[in-house]
Amino acid sequence: MTDYPEYGWKQQLDALFNSDMVKWPISEIHQFLRGACKDDAFNYAQNLYSDSLKGKNKENLFKSVVIIDLVKGSLADLDFSQVCCSLIEKIKEYFLAIQLNVGVPDDACYSDKKQLQWLEEAVANKDAFEIISKIEPFLDSYNFAIISDSIVGLYARVLWIIDKDFVIDYLKENEWSFKMELVLYSLRTEFDEIVPLVIDGKNRYPYLYMMKFLIADLDNGLKRRDITLDRLPDYSGIFGTFIDGYAHALGRILVPFRLAISASFNYFAGWMCSEHQELLKKYLPFLIETQENAQETFAYGYVMHGDINKVFEDSWMILNSLVSNCVKSYSSPNLYSGFINLFIVGLAYNCSTKVEYQNRLSNLLSDIDELQYSWGERNYSAKIFIALYFILANKKKSYSFEEFEIKTQFPILLDKRYERIFGEKILATMLDLLKDPNSVQQIALVESSGKEKIVRFV
Repeated sequence: MTDYPEYGWKQQLDALFNSDMVKWPISEIHQFLRGACKDDAFNYAQNLYSDSLKGKNKENLFKSVVIIDLVKGSLADLDFSQVCCSLIEKIKEYFLAIQLNVGVPDDACYSDKKQLQWLEEAVANKDAFEIISKIEPFLDSYNFAIISDSIVGLYARVLWIIDKDFVIDYLKENEWSFKMELVLYSLRTEFDEIVPLVIDGKNRYPYLYMMKFLIADLDNGLKRRDITLDRLPDYSGIFGTFIDGYAHALGRILVPFRLAISASFNYFAGWMCSEHQELLKKYLPFLIETQENAQETFAYGYVMHGDINKVFEDSWMILNSLVSNCVKSYSSPNLYSGFINLFIVGLAYNCSTKVEYQNRLSNLLSDIDELQYSWGERNYSAKIFIALYFILANKKKSYSFEEFEIKTQFPILLDKRYERIFGEKILATMLDLLKDPNSVQQIALVESSGKEKIVRFV
């Protein structure tokens, strides 16, 4: 910590405040205030605040703001409506004039210099997605930690209280800079108000930044078990707009946004795709490449909020896409899918009678029989996968088939030649699901990693 004369805390603060305002280190001011009575510090700050209004002195205004923010933990005790227009203009002028730069030392290692070069190229190209992916190493750096500790972030918060339109215009009209990064960091908890206001800005970075923070904030709450998926605030519209506008680019922010493992993102994606089929079509290419746990959360969001009249068509759309993009690459026909709960609800939804279900399943199994002369067994996997999940959908329909019905309608399930392809265990489970679906309490499936997964039915 910087050395200052050893007088009382007021003198120490004055010595610190007389230095360059941009470099006021909040943590050091906090250290000084630890030696002060909170009431004394608060009264001192209020006097400074009153003096600043009379003398139109922005330095005194921010001295008071810093102290009150640290002592009280918020700025709610200050009535900023009393700040005169000329003082507000001084604050805005000073804010706009601030320049912040984070570089790397001349003797830095090659990788650090390369990271800076990549970031500078992304900024020059105005590529918000690339900036998002290249900025993280700098946010963890010592230099940015110093800047984050400065008064600049507090300036952004004060301006947000005094004139939100000014801050929004700054975010929308300016290109990315480290100063903008700090402004966004300082206002990150205002994401629900900022997101809809910056979505149409010429600079897409503020919108992406706030969406990233929103996703991380919700996911952290879920991990800490502060909240559950079904009790999340309704951000469905915000996520729907995000997916609709950026479905084509989700792969570029997969890692920095942690979308593949984000429970909140995939939950809201399922919710919104259940209401808007065109959105599902846009999102589907990305969705089928995600991990099983992301698919599970998507399916949960869909089933919780979905339009039941669309579930049949949507579940078959997802299943067919999954088959054409994923299943054929695996040899196991009993592949686990994170969409299992959605498939159980939707695949047989339009089968209103046992006969309709029987005819549909008979056609699916006939497709498998026609492949017996094809080259290799990979073609079988896709067809068996479809048949397996359609039979699993009988958990919802609860149709029971007698032995003679299975022999006449689904003979392939009793043909010993197929035991090697289906697997004896999974074939027996499929038969049980047709004979008495309520008796089947669990099923063993294979994850894409090759591990066995036991799916239990409630």
